[in-house]
Amino acid sequence: MARGGVRVAAIQRSRGYAERKSLTIDKIEKAIKVIKEASPETIIMVDNCYGEFVETIEPSDVGADMTVGSLIKNPGGGLAPIGGYIADKFKEKTLLILGGLLMGIGSVWFGMLTSAASIMIIHVIYGVGVVLIFSPYLKVTRKLGTAEEQGRMFSVSEFVIYLL
Repeated sequence: MARGGVRVAAIQRSRGYAERKSLTIDKIEKAIKVIKEASPETIIMVDNCYGEFVETIEPSDVGADMTVGSLIKNPGGGLAPIGGYIADKFKEKTLLILGGLLMGIGSVWFGMLTSAASIMIIHVIYGVGVVLIFSPYLKVTRKLGTAEEQGRMFSVSEFVIYLL
């Protein structure tokens, strides 16, 4: 970095498949300081996946120029185990409509953000919306074919989603 030319430095907070502990905010802050001292114009991007809600401050509070992560899935991930139960108790169409409405409401609210607390609430709403959409999606897709055709049904449905 001393010679310049580095436009973006990426820091991955979670350990992923590496044999190391996840990075704390303190370690991220030290890394950011070293990078910025060597190359002040370098943009620092922190992959904060699975790092949300584990400390009182986030990478952007210690100098990261950009933080990316998984806020939509993590708060709602705790709700996922009840998704199958919900999908069995209510009609798929009802759940898909409710999930879509929640995602839409959250998105509109996200566009009018006023506080950090709003962000957390919105992402919990997103999590509930994802559970309400994904569980009936799985149920409907399973109904499209026999047990032998399930792999193909899911492949086709994922391909269609990709096209949308």
